[in-house]
Amino acid sequence: HGINYVLGGGGSAVTKHPAIDTFFLGNKHGFFRYSSGNTAPILWNNRTIYPTCFDWYRDTLWMGTLTNGLLAYHNGNILEQYPLEDKLGNTVRAIKIHKNYLIAATGSGLMKVDLKTRSVDVLDETDGLHQREIVGIEVLAGFIYLATTKGLVQISMKERQPNNAKPNIR
Repeated sequence: HGINYVLGGGGSAVTKHPAIDTFFLGNKHGFFRYSSGNTAPILWNNRTIYPTCFDWYRDTLWMGTLTNGLLAYHNGNILEQYPLEDKLGNTVRAIKIHKNYLIAATGSGLMKVDLKTRSVDVLDETDGLHQREIVGIEVLAGFIYLATTKGLVQISMKERQPNNAKPNIR
């Protein structure tokens, strides 16, 4: 398959390796490596995976996927699957790596993973995260900015979002 086939179809994600001239692509056809005019599919356990978004942590490519949560790819191998918290589901819509933190958005919330300690912090509606339709993530000046279908949401990197939900008391 040529690169035009790989890029065809909606929902494409693409990234370039930070040190070499190799591109990684993901879409409805699967996960591919493109280098020197050649495109090769990358399988995981002999199965097609469907990346939705990419970001780099050093020379490891982290990817959010349609059905397999977070995966880490390094030197030609998928090293690990980082399971999402049960309540977040397995579809990752956006990821962003800032310093040693990986921030992943699903249709049910946000997960912040410290890649050095592997500690996980999950934010969802019970924590005051009222916008679940997250389509993009950026980090700037100590804040996580979430692009949602209803506008921009700002969350501090250091503190959990306050729970402003009113209790259901009658």
